[in-house]
Amino acid sequence: MSAERYCYELFGELYCPTGNEKITELYWPMMDSHIAKNMLNSQSLRITAPFLQHELSILQNLIIGDTKINNMVVVGSGPLTYRNLAILHNIGYYAVDPFYRVNSDANAINMINLHFESITRNQITKENVIFVFWFNVAFYIKNFAESVRRTVRKGDILFISSWGNGIESKALLKKYLKSVYQTKDERMIEIMVNEILKFCPVESLSDWLCENKYKIGQYSNAFNDINIIFTE
Repeated sequence: MSAERYCYELFGELYCPTGNEKITELYWPMMDSHIAKNMLNSQSLRITAPFLQHELSILQNLIIGDTKINNMVVVGSGPLTYRNLAILHNIGYYAVDPFYRVNSDANAINMINLHFESITRNQITKENVIFVFWFNVAFYIKNFAESVRRTVRKGDILFISSWGNGIESKALLKKYLKSVYQTKDERMIEIMVNEILKFCPVESLSDWLCENKYKIGQYSNAFNDINIIFTE
């Protein structure tokens, strides 16, 4: 039996790197359940360790330093990313992911199997939360700014992690995307890298931020940029 072919609607063009002629239905350019799992498999996490280690360090310091954080909403959570961090600091945990199915248990997991732009605030908590848009997940959210404005309430914190624009970051991103999409198509990878690095989640929220005069903390290293928005 020949392998299933995964084709990607990549910003107006169709790419079919491997396999036979079966095309998967995509929710958003470069994303389906197959790709979502590839993004978080052991190989992908090994490749992106420098990115994720910096992200974890900043997030952990933020939670330790802000005693008002009682709930964490991890967007694109996959297999319960940062759940152990929530348990360690005794805060509520909400996982938002349309592609992963996890049974809730006694440790107060709240699994929401929807895309972020499809959820309502009533599905989370009325209390203040920290929204964790980890591992560049903001890029894959349709109408990111509109969805944030609709869901976030005053007193929440937004933790937004995205790829940096430096040489080391770009090289790591290319290696990661080749692994995720299982392709050596340099043109496809170059288009993806350029689109990912072009997207600036905070810039897309600029009107909302100026209107409300929210504070922003910024932390960068060679691989990723982290923006923390305090809606106080």
